[in-house]
Amino acid sequence: MICSVDRVQFDGNKLIGFEFYNIDKELKLKNYVEQKTTCLEQLSQFDEFYKIAYSLIKKDVLVITGDNRKTMTLSDFSSWFCKKNKSAGQNKRVYSKPLGIANPENAAGGDRYVQDLLSDLNNNEGYDFSVDDNGLSLATLALKDEHTLGFDFDLFSTKCGVVFEFLKRDSEYVNNLTAHPARYPKNKHKFVSLWKAAKKINPHNPSLYLINYSDNHCEDISVIKVIDFCVCFKTENENKMTLSDIGYKLESGRSELLHLLTRFQECCIQGQKCLDSKKKEIRNTDFWNAYYNFEKHKRPKIGVNYT
Repeated sequence: MICSVDRVQFDGNKLIGFEFYNIDKELKLKNYVEQKTTCLEQLSQFDEFYKIAYSLIKKDVLVITGDNRKTMTLSDFSSWFCKKNKSAGQNKRVYSKPLGIANPENAAGGDRYVQDLLSDLNNNEGYDFSVDDNGLSLATLALKDEHTLGFDFDLFSTKCGVVFEFLKRDSEYVNNLTAHPARYPKNKHKFVSLWKAAKKINPHNPSLYLINYSDNHCEDISVIKVIDFCVCFKTENENKMTLSDIGYKLESGRSELLHLLTRFQECCIQGQKCLDSKKKEIRNTDFWNAYYNFEKHKRPKIGVNYT
């Protein structure tokens, strides 16, 4: 199954997952949420997993973990959730922003591009993923002005533990192939969290794929497989991000991306085999050492040598 994971966070070395279900708006997704939650709960890599069913109309929240069920008022849930959130940031600097600030376009709901992909992946079921806000309404209300120390998986393969992060390109100075997280070190903490989660899920073969896309469904899409990532925030390393990766070129845009996700939904090996058939740019440690250490005009170019 390929699905989103509404919230993921660390508490020390523990990986904690959350699935939110809005009773007021998501009734048509009830069967899907139950199937999805069952798959996620069975993953041994999540040390704790919480299903949170809530009604903002009735102002109550049901928190379910394993066989334990607890009904809370919104106030009690806010206290509990803020405590959980803070446990992810003990003895750490705060890198994140209040919910809805980082991506105002999705502040009122989930990522529409991802929602449409989910609809296509589940086209036989007729689910409407546009009603799913990934728990943002409740989490924002609970955290108030606190910085969130959790993150999400835009898409996640429960079968093979692959994490997909979608990166919308808005800049006119790069295209989907030349766009890359390494250009934006201010977002490093987000990618460190994703990389650590991918390593927790697959310690021997962490699988994190970054997908550069735009509103133009026909434009080439870049799928970046992260091989190694710098998790250090010391001064000499704070601007270093990717240490090794492979960029794959999807020349048919969104339609080719949907086919790729379908292959990953069937089998991880089939998904990677599909990628290996595409034009690629291998960026090894020598490439990235030159990128980080050379002056800007001498750096190797990202995304211009797909073969």
